[in-house]
This record gives sequence, structure tokens and C-alpha cells, in this order.
Amino acid sequence: MSKPERDPLLEELEERILEGNVLFTPDEEFLRRVNEKRKEIKDTMESIDDEDELYEYISKEKKKFNGILLLIAHLYLVNMITFPIIEYVLRKLIHPFYENNVIPDEMNLEFLYNIYPIVNTKFTINNWRKIKDIKYAINYIPNDTRIPNRLRLKFMNLSDNNVK
Repeated sequence: MSKPERDPLLEELEERILEGNVLFTPDEEFLRRVNEKRKEIKDTMESIDDEDELYEYISKEKKKFNGILLLIAHLYLVNMITFPIIEYVLRKLIHPFYENNVIPDEMNLEFLYNIYPIVNTKFTINNWRKIKDIKYAINYIPNDTRIPNRLRLKFMNLSDNNVK
């Protein structure tokens, strides 16, 4: 049984963590690599004809991305990364930067749903001020009929009533 191929972005993150505190400044190269990876995943998904195989592939990719985002969230909780990184991640999940989409795709919304409750427990008043637009968007998701019902119902748990 062969070992699964390691994600180069994850390997780079591991290297940076070993170097000490992480200072991450997304640049054009990073955004290009993220877009390339998304396109590669989309192309692979389109090339798979078997429904079970497609489901398996999507599940594997979701697990991989979700794991990376949960790692980032937990690194924030233990002060290994700073609020600007979390703010950047939340913004990119809620405001897509690819294919001129107006709303986030289902995968982004699932990732956002998974990390937001983890990171928001540590936000200060100043942090909340900086991301008030994100909080507004999260509170609006349950009312947006363009978003699948399954996700809208999940986000009802994150509305103002249940989040600081």
C-alpha cells in the first residue's frame, strides 16, 4: 500500500511552525497556488464518472482542507499565530476570491462553520470590530436562499443568539 502524497502547502506550514512563531503574509504567489489547487481539484472532480469514486474523492479533499483549517484555528488558540491570520482565513472563506463568485461555495461554508466557533472564543472587542462584516455575513447566511438548506440550518447555530 503506497503512502498518500503530502500536500506541499501543508509541508510548507509544518516547516514554518518548526521555525518558531508564524508570520504569514499572503502574497500573489500564495493566492496563485491556492487557485491552482482549487482548479486541480475541480478538474479531477469533473473527470471522475463513477458516483462513488467522486464522493470518495470529495470526502478526502474536504478532510484534508478541514484538517489544515482546524490546525490553523487551534494554533491561534495557543498563540502560535495571530489574529490577522485568522481574520484573513475567515475573509477568504466568506468572500470568495476565485471564479468571480458572489457567495462562498459549500465547501468554504462548511469550513467556516467548523472553525468559527473555535476561534471566536478568543476574540477581543477590537477583533470583533475588525470582523463585524464577517459576523454580519455569518448571521445573514441562514436567510440567504441561494445557500443550500442544510448549510443554512447549520449556520442558525452561529447566529447572534449563540455567538458572543
